Amino acid sequence: MVEGHKKLKIVLFPWLAFGHIIPFLQFSKYLAQKGHYVSFVSTPRNIKWFPKIPPHLTPLINLVELPLPRVENLPKDAEAPVDIPFDRLPSLAKAFDSLLEPMEEFLRTTSLDWILYDLSFHWLPPIAVKLGIQQEIRTWLDQYDQASMVYVAFGTEATQSQEDITEVALGLELSKLPFFWALKERVGLGAPTLPDGFEE
Repeated sequence: MVEGHKKLKIVLFPWLAFGHIIPFLQFSKYLAQKGHYVSFVSTPRNIKWFPKIPPHLTPLINLVELPLPRVENLPKDAEAPVDIPFDRLPSLAKAFDSLLEPMEEFLRTTSLDWILYDLSFHWLPPIAVKLGIQQEIRTWLDQYDQASMVYVAFGTEATQSQEDITEVALGLELSKLPFFWALKERVGLGAPTLPDGFEE
């Protein structure tokens, strides 16, 4: 649990692809382990496929279901890119944009400190600003000048060896630039180890 620090109430809202959802869910567990309260927002069908949350974390992780509005050319029960052919992705994105009003209502009626999201949801930042909600990564980025920091991510399919990870970490250190590095657990290998002095 968090000792000597405020326990935050955080909303996580990833894009509907499981390559986005699963890392966010892992991050939710990490935040809960630190004693923070997490509301994870997604659609009912996607949430149904989530792996079971460990019992000791369930009091701290609230799974919030927002039904995905129906739009033209989007098959029934389609709530993720895996459910549709590639040419139907614009319809899924349109349905996702239609979550604006229910998401704003949820945020308006929920006590929270931060909201974390990915991709460029053009309608979400103005809502967060209007409601006085901090956007963690954006707040951090605003401390730095434009084009003065590094973002590192290798996607959800590539797997790096421990040697690769160590070399990238040392390279980032040598750059002397602030950086944000999205790391994932490696299947069968567990979490990567960062050199001494690095924060996760």
